[in-house]
Amino acid sequence: MSSTSPIEHAQLIDFPRVYDVAASDSTRRKVAVAIEDQHNLLHQLKCHQRRHEFLLYLLEHKTKIEALVAYHLRLSCAHKCRVSTTEEWIHGSFNLCVPVGIHDLTGATCRRVIIRFPLPYKIGESTYPGNTEEKLRCEAATYAWIQTNCPDISTPRLWGFGFCNGYRVSNDEQN
Repeated sequence: MSSTSPIEHAQLIDFPRVYDVAASDSTRRKVAVAIEDQHNLLHQLKCHQRRHEFLLYLLEHKTKIEALVAYHLRLSCAHKCRVSTTEEWIHGSFNLCVPVGIHDLTGATCRRVIIRFPLPYKIGESTYPGNTEEKLRCEAATYAWIQTNCPDISTPRLWGFGFCNGYRVSNDEQN
C-alpha cells in the first residue's frame, strides 16, 4: 500500500491534459491551482454548507438566544434583548459572535453584548463528540484565570457560559 497523501495523488494526475479538449483557459488555470493547493476543497465546500445550516439554526432559535442573554445578565424579561441582524454577526475561523442589544423600557438600546458560539463543524464535534464542551470549558477557565491572576490585562467580561445539556454558569456579580 502506498503511503502518499491524497494531495500527492492529486499532483500525480495530469488534469490539465484531460481538460485540454473541452476546457477553457480559465478552467485549466482553476484546475491547475486546485491541484497545487494544499487545502481540502471538498472540506471547504462542506464547511460552507454547514455554516449556512448553523446560521439558519441560530436564526430559528433567536428568541432562545435572547432569553439566554437575559438569564445571564439577570434581566427581568427577555424582550429587553434583541439579537442583531445577520449583517452584524462576526464570523471567525472557529466562532460566531452575535451582537445582542439590551433595550430600556422606551426601546432604546442601552448597551450591547456579544454571545459567542463555537462552530461545531470547524472544531470536529461530529468526529470527536465533546470538543465543543472542552473548548468552552478551557476558554472560560482561561478568562477566569486571567481576570484573577493578571488583572492588568484587559479582557472582555464573561457573563456566563452554557452547554448543550442545559448546564449553565453565570457570573455571580450583579450588572
